Amino acid sequence: MLHWVCTKCQSKNSTKESVCPACGTSFWSTQKKERRGCLLLVVMFFVVFWVIGQLSGNESDSQVNNIPSKDHISDELALSGVDKAKPYSFVRYDDISYAGRKRFKVFIVSPESQDLESRASTAMAAAIEWQKEKRADFVSVLLLPTENSEGSYRLAMVDYSPDGCGTGAVCDNKKWTILSSDVILTKSQLQSISLWNEYKKKFAGNDGILDLKEEKKLKQFISKQLNIPVKDVFTPDIFPLKKIED
Repeated sequence: MLHWVCTKCQSKNSTKESVCPACGTSFWSTQKKERRGCLLLVVMFFVVFWVIGQLSGNESDSQVNNIPSKDHISDELALSGVDKAKPYSFVRYDDISYAGRKRFKVFIVSPESQDLESRASTAMAAAIEWQKEKRADFVSVLLLPTENSEGSYRLAMVDYSPDGCGTGAVCDNKKWTILSSDVILTKSQLQSISLWNEYKKKFAGNDGILDLKEEKKLKQFISKQLNIPVKDVFTPDIFPLKKIED
């Protein structure tokens, strides 16, 4: 025989009885309460799974958002690799972008950078700043002895590509190439270099290249300008650069 349990007094009654003999509770009111209880359990079940799904989705979104941007990479490098950087000034830049890859060659001066480490750090700082400002794929920084120096006369050279693909020809995951010089230049030597670069075209012949006689005249001119012997006139030279491992 089938029975039903009264929700009010918990007495066991035959299904033939529609009302509990003990307390008068209706069988149908009991069934409604049971159905409501089941429905509540089902609703709670779906709510729990919905909350779990939302948490999983948020976790996935946070993983995507945590992928380092170029700016974030630059900030990390700035904190770890350029602690000895000195003040510097931008001289000029060349846009050498190619095939959709943003590339720049940047020229800077930094009179306070007097040794190998500070020159390397300063050039790195300039590369990071330029990359961040231009959102560049590749930046090459040349630290010059004077503002009017030619690109070949450099005290440091740094190439920086956040994605490790350099100019774009080869992707070897190498973000930095760092070359620096420890040559010491006096104030007189820097003045000689500056005057040489400023006046060499005026002393050169029609071909624009200084011959030995023209070089001698230019040196004599510089010696008078600086009030130093001709033998002490320092002419621009290609300074030896040492490779620094990043």
